[in-house]
Amino acid sequence: MDWDAIRTADSALEMGQYGMAIQLYEWIIEKDPECSLAYHNRGRAYSERRELEKAIADFSKAIELDPAYGLAFYNRGNIYFIFSFFQSSASASVINLIVGFL
Repeated sequence: MDWDAIRTADSALEMGQYGMAIQLYEWIIEKDPECSLAYHNRGRAYSERRELEKAIADFSKAIELDPAYGLAFYNRGNIYFIFSFFQSSASASVINLIVGFL
């Protein structure tokens, strides 16, 4: 695992540069397709951009690679909860507003 690349991508994520973070995590995944951390953190960036289906896919991939990755289960569960809770009664804009608080 390229820890320098992970730290750079994590810094972009924490600074709100989600597009850059996603690109960096994609580069890391290309180099190391078994890096569950990169999938998880890219899922966080997608979540921040309200690309929830992509976030779920990345959290699921992180779990597939590391079945003990509790934080990936937690973050995926939050998105599933929001989808199920608001599936029939709320608009996408309300769902996106709530996801912004997670």
